[in-house]
Amino acid sequence: MKDNNRKLKILYTFFICILPLIHHYSSPLPNITLGEIGLLAFTGLALVKFFVSQSKFNEPLYLMFVCSMIFVSLLTVFFQYPSYNFSAVASLFMRLFFYLVLITITARYYFDAKMAIKIYMTIAIGVSSYLYVQIFSFYVLGQVAPSVTSLIPLYNNPAYEMINFERVYAHLFRPQSIFLEPGVFAQYLFPAVILSLFKFGSQTDSINYKRAVFFSITLVATLSAQAMFITILIWLIWLTSQLKTMNVRKVTLISSSLIVFLITFSILITTNESFHKATIGRFIEGTTYDSTEVRVYRGFQVYNELDPLFKVIGVGFGNITEFVTSNNITTESDLYGVTSTGEKQYNYEYMNSIAYILVTGGILSFVIFVLFLSSIFKKSKDFSFVALIVLIIMCFYGGILISPTWIIFMTFIFGEIKLRESELLRA
Repeated sequence: MKDNNRKLKILYTFFICILPLIHHYSSPLPNITLGEIGLLAFTGLALVKFFVSQSKFNEPLYLMFVCSMIFVSLLTVFFQYPSYNFSAVASLFMRLFFYLVLITITARYYFDAKMAIKIYMTIAIGVSSYLYVQIFSFYVLGQVAPSVTSLIPLYNNPAYEMINFERVYAHLFRPQSIFLEPGVFAQYLFPAVILSLFKFGSQTDSINYKRAVFFSITLVATLSAQAMFITILIWLIWLTSQLKTMNVRKVTLISSSLIVFLITFSILITTNESFHKATIGRFIEGTTYDSTEVRVYRGFQVYNELDPLFKVIGVGFGNITEFVTSNNITTESDLYGVTSTGEKQYNYEYMNSIAYILVTGGILSFVIFVLFLSSIFKKSKDFSFVALIVLIIMCFYGGILISPTWIIFMTFIFGEIKLRESELLRA
């Protein structure tokens, strides 16, 4: 029995670690991605165990946040009917609740944190290595190495298959390994840098400075703006944490290396067109081939246009498109992209997670969300502390609330906290 349970833990942990790699593919089941399908059976088993054992729910504020999003979304129906997209709302709520159960209940019974580090690190090295294959293929062979396979249909993403990457890369080559875009790859790799620099519970096996440098260089090689800035932030946090234990010589050496890196980085930004486009250029000038402005600014612009009532209760989870089109709300950042034929494409629903919570759940749900994150901060340390900071920054940069990135970060964060608490009980 114990052997079977261990096998189930290994399998579930493996599914969690590969979720971001295969989440963008369709599964045989409607509205379920290929990455999620392997987790459904475990969720069913976990829920049975949870209710039979009458266990206590460990993260009440997380549950309260999800319930508040449901409540205010139902409440806002009375002020919007019939211009309320019930099907879109129901679909998103199922995924929001599913992820809540995965992170708080299923992981409690089947996630092995120590095993996860080994599996995840192995995968991280593999996908990083393939990124260098893509770089070699593009610059040396003049070929674009594929990021996704055509053998499996993509999940709800028909526009991606129409992208002419040779034409896009003529403007700026940004390798993305086996992910849909460099930013998603970067989000998957951030925990690898953190694990290589900070303790996981009392475990120091994952700490490896050479590996941290390897992952950091890989992140910079993506030419993703968030990859560059968050990688620098992680190293700055690590340097600050080491000041008390380092002698003057080491502090001087590391500080000097960091200054040289930042100077080099600044020179590249101002003199190299590719680096400029990938970093500050995407914020200052904007481009027609990325969604930075949409993600970072547009959500707050929409929230600013809402009536006082909807600023409090929101417009409904998953209902932004219906609301802004019905109320003729437009912003400077509405343009999502331009097709090869010159046609404008809009994505009204897409914005960063902080703005999305404010717009769809109002200030009521946002306050509960902040309280939830604050409760984790009080329990976090080392890996979980840094990972939570990075997660919050990503919430301001992109839409990750119901994404594999959210699952990976939250599962690892709660896994580290649980491991550290169990180690203290055994001490």
